[in-house]
Amino acid sequence: MDMQMNIQHGKAYKQGRRPICGIYAFLNGILHDDDQKEKLQKRCVDKIASQIWDMALSSISLNNINKYDHVFDKDDILKNYSLVGEFYDSDTLVNFFIQKRPSIIKLLQQYSLDINYEITDNFKHKNLELYNDQIKENCFYLIPINSSNKNNMHWICYKRCDKNLVIFNSGDEVTERRAKKNAAVCKNTVFSKHILNTYELLEVWKNMYNRETDYRNEKNLELYFDFYKWKPKFLVKCFKKHTTKYPSNYRDRINKINKGCEYSFEKSGFNIVKVTIN
Repeated sequence: MDMQMNIQHGKAYKQGRRPICGIYAFLNGILHDDDQKEKLQKRCVDKIASQIWDMALSSISLNNINKYDHVFDKDDILKNYSLVGEFYDSDTLVNFFIQKRPSIIKLLQQYSLDINYEITDNFKHKNLELYNDQIKENCFYLIPINSSNKNNMHWICYKRCDKNLVIFNSGDEVTERRAKKNAAVCKNTVFSKHILNTYELLEVWKNMYNRETDYRNEKNLELYFDFYKWKPKFLVKCFKKHTTKYPSNYRDRINKINKGCEYSFEKSGFNIVKVTIN
């Protein structure tokens, strides 16, 4: 078996400026299927994503906090799903899609999509499982990558389509290039905007999986995502023009983010999440 197989890139549904790459990675895996092709226009997919986004913001405990001005970690978020829509831990992502499975399936049925799914595993995959002859066409994988700097991450969808290995990336083109650069792999292709083969994909993921340990050993520092620095003023300005694109409580959460609101990656896991479509 060739240990380095080429990867193609499919036309993915894009998240735009919304912080929900995990949700779009999931939808790209669900909807890019032979039986579902060309059934939904992007505006319908965006509506589905917004409703799933609202489910991720349905936490009572987080909504009861007057101001977000402290450090969160996996234990804080795990039962609450997400602060503003992102998933910074594979266990949290799995927990959300398992617990909200009945609601998500019912939502898809409203758009005439008869789709059932299972999160069948969440573990450190053996390399061989991500190669062509190991992937079944009714499965896809949600893979975390280091998309910008060491204090951020991004989810992509990886699956087999028409006997080809394909990545669906809901973010912009630079996310994969940055992930390759951060992983320090493939110097001759590092300036390519895409992950080109299975070797690069595995190296990019391994860099993400070992990121916290490597950084702590090197710098003796913890990694944090700073929500206050991220707080997108341009999104707040967009609320007046694009209110339908955002859940009602998203605006409230953005307004509550104060200086000091951070997410600690110390307890986070970055496993590959496997989804099976039934």
